[in-house]
Amino acid sequence: AAAAAAAAAARVLVVLFSCTAFPLFDLPTGIATLGWVPQDGLEHAVRLLRQAGMLISTEPAQEADVLSLRAFLDRRIAATEQALEAQGKSIGDGHQDFAELCSRGAQRWDMLLHAGSAVGGGALADDAVLLERIALKSPWSAVVKATLGYPEDMSWQVGAVGS
Repeated sequence: AAAAAAAAAARVLVVLFSCTAFPLFDLPTGIATLGWVPQDGLEHAVRLLRQAGMLISTEPAQEADVLSLRAFLDRRIAATEQALEAQGKSIGDGHQDFAELCSRGAQRWDMLLHAGSAVGGGALADDAVLLERIALKSPWSAVVKATLGYPEDMSWQVGAVGS
């Protein structure tokens, strides 16, 4: 058998609300095709991620983490809106192009929430700790590390997409 191609990067998405549509993928058993729980084993998850380019951890996130993430995001958006307002702009006006925020169109934007050790405006002291724990110690983080070949210098960022 041919050796599996090495992955150069991975993206993990934490979705707080239900998606109304899924990307166009061949899903022979529906969305369950992409489902994974730790009991399925790491090898299964790595194979799925390499084949499909994505996987869905069907193990629910801790409610406290979801609530903390949402509160952090709300504070970060409020701080960003306040900074933009001082410049006569709005987060959803479709004309943002900053390192931390860029527009995809009216009412559609991407916001960098964490890069390196910085979490940006609106953050509390515990926010960086929360983000680091979720990024590096969640069940799916082992899948990302294994898929990338357990790099010693793995870096990560956290962002949000508003639409």
